[in-house]
Amino acid sequence: MKETPQEYIRRITSYVEGEQPLKVQAATPKKLERLIKGVSVSKLRKRPAPDKWSVVETVEHIVRMFAGHDLNHIRQIEHILAPQE
Repeated sequence: MKETPQEYIRRITSYVEGEQPLKVQAATPKKLERLIKGVSVSKLRKRPAPDKWSVVETVEHIVRMFAGHDLNHIRQIEHILAPQE
């Protein structure tokens, strides 16, 4: 996807339009946990296409985005990614 930085910002902020971003951020770990609970690690690691990220890669990116912002959220997300197989 080719987009300018401004287009990227508009797209990303549209995901939380009408909501409080910090509340969305605080709810993210539990929401991710609900979405991936019971899904096999192999399925979470599988890329849907060669140029698309897997669920694990996407969540790892979110963890890195949280780095330095809220260690508690990072720990919650890391717990979600712990191998369950």
